[in-house]
Amino acid sequence: MPLLGGTCARVVSALPCALPVIHAFADQVKEPLNLMLLGSAAISLALGQTSDAVSIALALTIVCLVAAVQEYRSEKALEALSDLVPHTCTVLRDGRVTDEFPARDLVVGDLVLLSTGDRVPADCRVIDGVELTLDESS
Repeated sequence: MPLLGGTCARVVSALPCALPVIHAFADQVKEPLNLMLLGSAAISLALGQTSDAVSIALALTIVCLVAAVQEYRSEKALEALSDLVPHTCTVLRDGRVTDEFPARDLVVGDLVLLSTGDRVPADCRVIDGVELTLDESS
């Protein structure tokens, strides 16, 4: 089922889609330590220690669910933060200066020209600067 902006494409309501959380939960269960705990729960169940098996499985479910929800929320926060990064910049490419250049089209070799108040649109190497100061707090 294709996803559009965190909502299910085939669902008419605006409720968030649970599929990303389910996928994150499945990824958490596949972690080696969680697989070992799942195996220990299966061994406990095979040895007739049902209460131990249920306890391990319940704890594993809670841990994986919390981790999956946290992962989903952090991905959403990163998507929201990407809106804060400027989408355009001034670039020197092929000897020509281009204003309002889309930041997503930057490639290795482009020179990004920054001035006072600009945000850095990508990972860059500073080649030259005059009284350069940076504020990394935002």
